[in-house]
Amino acid sequence: MATIRAGVNAPREQFMRVYSEEARERLHDLVELDESLIPETTDITSVQASLDGATVVLSTWGAHAYTDIVLESCPNLELILYAAGTFKSQVTPALIAKAPVVCNAAHLNAIPTAEFSLMLILAALKDYLPHLQSLRSGGPGAWEKLGKEVRRGYYRTTVAILGLGAVSKHLIRLLRNFDVNVLVSDDFLAEATAAELGVRKVTVEEAMREADVVSIHHADVERNWGIVNSETLGLMKDGARLVNTSRGRMIVEDDLVDELKTGRISAYLDVTHPEPPPEGHPFYTLPNCFLSPHTAGSLSVEVQRMGDYCVRELEHWIAGEEQERQLDITNLENRA
Repeated sequence: MATIRAGVNAPREQFMRVYSEEARERLHDLVELDESLIPETTDITSVQASLDGATVVLSTWGAHAYTDIVLESCPNLELILYAAGTFKSQVTPALIAKAPVVCNAAHLNAIPTAEFSLMLILAALKDYLPHLQSLRSGGPGAWEKLGKEVRRGYYRTTVAILGLGAVSKHLIRLLRNFDVNVLVSDDFLAEATAAELGVRKVTVEEAMREADVVSIHHADVERNWGIVNSETLGLMKDGARLVNTSRGRMIVEDDLVDELKTGRISAYLDVTHPEPPPEGHPFYTLPNCFLSPHTAGSLSVEVQRMGDYCVRELEHWIAGEEQERQLDITNLENRA
């Protein structure tokens, strides 16, 4: 069998973080990969040197888009393995014309995001963070006061999910472990699919009106920007919670600030637009707004799940087996 040449389209630090030592050892058993040529930065000349003559491109965050100048370095390109989230920004007309097999680990990046979303949903329904704030400022007196309050919990509550993608599908699976009703608002959701998932399809207005927690998971495409606004926020019932681990642009943030100032609802935001919010933004000080610095996605060792997946896909490809997931780069219009 002829030697398969592999190159890297990503900065060294990112590549080493995502492709563990064990994964790299497996790579060396499968392909010819000169680690000394892995680009130290995103410098295009270094990327071209690594990709020179490559049939397989290994990649992750920090990759160059596949422009003519990048593709000229690897005229025999057949396979791209992208161990990160969305691949959309790297697709070019030149890449579509080249038509390599592309495998993208975005579905695995969805796992920690869904798990983080579940954590926020359950913590919100238990009022964990508001109670933490009260105890830090009020001490034993706050403990006594909170103990007398009627708290909601999550038994038979309603969780509404806006957008059905990889994250929300995994979140739905996780929510099956809890006695909650799940609503999903997505224009592309078929009733038959909703039945298979054990959820009820609703409009965004119904979702906002009925839910105890609304969790946003729409793809970051223009038609979804601002889907949470003064009108839809006004539909939320008193005491409802809003969770966003998608993108900040899903929310008209000035409208959310106005609604939070009424004290009717609370918000748990892992993403904002822009990131971070500027100095002095009300999100930092509103007592019913809880921020985290875009931590829902893969962190630390979690990113290695995606590198391991790409090595598996390489093994399938070399063996002539079907890929676990092959990305259709010609049909990404409605995907994140």
